Amino acid sequence: MNGNAIVGGNVVVNDCHSGVANQVLANGETFADQLAARGAANHGRYVSAMSKLADSWKKAGFISGRDKRKITSCAARSDTGKNNK
Repeated sequence: MNGNAIVGGNVVVNDCHSGVANQVLANGETFADQLAARGAANHGRYVSAMSKLADSWKKAGFISGRDKRKITSCAARSDTGKNNK
């Protein structure tokens, strides 16, 4: 596992607790690590990036469609990118 990995608990997008387990991936990163590494120029791009990442986990069989929706919903409710011009 990555020595700097965000381990345990559930996936948190900003302050929104999704209820989705924070899993460790084969490369040693966790879901939370991958989410934290994503940024975007505006809110729409942020939500899109979170949705695409969650979709990749769904396609890999790590999470369900319901879990993907929970993560995407948390991203949509966040303030990330809303104040960027």
